[in-house]
Amino acid sequence: MKNLLPLFLFFLFSCISLSRLTKPELMYNEREGREPELNVETVAEKGDVIYMEYRYRINPAVRLKEDLETEYTNVSSKVRLSKMMKDKREVYGTISISDESITYLYDEDNDGKFEQFMVQARKNAVGWKDLKTEAAYEQASGIRSESGGFEFELIYEGLSGNSVKFTYNEYRDDLTQASFTESIDFNLSDDRGNIISYKGIKVEILDAADEQLTYRVLL
Repeated sequence: MKNLLPLFLFFLFSCISLSRLTKPELMYNEREGREPELNVETVAEKGDVIYMEYRYRINPAVRLKEDLETEYTNVSSKVRLSKMMKDKREVYGTISISDESITYLYDEDNDGKFEQFMVQARKNAVGWKDLKTEAAYEQASGIRSESGGFEFELIYEGLSGNSVKFTYNEYRDDLTQASFTESIDFNLSDDRGNIISYKGIKVEILDAADEQLTYRVLL
């Protein structure tokens, strides 16, 4: 019976280790700035953002150019792969663990092709292995952090009579949903030089039509 105890403990801890998936260590880039450049004549169409100011963190992402199939894992070219840190390597991987596995891909020489992969799973975990055929990838839209940061935007909504119409959206912390939105009308006036101000944003209207706006940001 005593001889069976070490074997039982080994089996127990193996099951525990396989039943847990380590949360991926996502990597982020800081983004901060404003667009467009100040004091530069700019043309915008109706519905365009004419001014934005932002500061947030974004997780870079890529997509495979073709589906990847191995004997251990499959990764669709439709899946967005997030930048992560794994085993002191900068890698890209699947972020969802709903399928009880995470696939990591590594581009050792940064040539736009993955050469190695590994799988972290509840079952059939696989350490780093060479791909039989290198997997080419391309940049995809990054994933913004769900906490912290802000973004303000002013959208041109057209011309009605002598009034230019805008929508102002403000995002804080959760950048997927506006925390504040307001519709704004400004009457054009030669006496004021067609300069409008709102929440610290100052815009000079150079020419306005319902479908197009020519302007300069003076902030």
